Amino acid sequence: MIILHLTLIKPKEVTMKKYLLFLLVVAFIGERQVYPQESSATKTLTFKNYSISYPADLRLAKKTESGNFMLLVTPKEDISMVIIDLSQYPYDVPLKDYAESAIEQLKEEHFTTVLENKATTINNLPCWRFICAFDDGHGELQAKSMYHIWIKNKWAYVLILNSEPTNFDKQKLIVQKIAGTFKYTH
Repeated sequence: MIILHLTLIKPKEVTMKKYLLFLLVVAFIGERQVYPQESSATKTLTFKNYSISYPADLRLAKKTESGNFMLLVTPKEDISMVIIDLSQYPYDVPLKDYAESAIEQLKEEHFTTVLENKATTINNLPCWRFICAFDDGHGELQAKSMYHIWIKNKWAYVLILNSEPTNFDKQKLIVQKIAGTFKYTH
């Protein structure tokens, strides 16, 4: 902690140069205290088929042996991974088809607006990412979610951010960092 000692200066001794220098020093010190650096500490979850890392300051609320987990970002916001067995299909489900099916299901169950829907590559792995906004049916925004989907060997890995609309942009950065650590272990 930096402690600043101020000495009263008689008005006639104050020059514009000294005053500006004083303001710059106070502004510099204030900037350093107001914006601390983020912690780079992470924890890694390793499962049978994949691993993923997350910021150590998030609380792991649930973890299963099959690879599902939930991280609490705030009491009302979470990041979760859901693993879905696709072996019931006699063919390999294309990533795009799976994502479009998930979006259609969301639209059937909720008042959903798709804000982004695209194929991407994360950590050299094909991924599908979409963002949805959910309202109460009368146009009042209730939540926003971001989905990252990977498919391999008849398993879908779905990383989901559920966020309040006002915090979404901040939480989106966190989930994108987490998604960037996803890798298959087999």
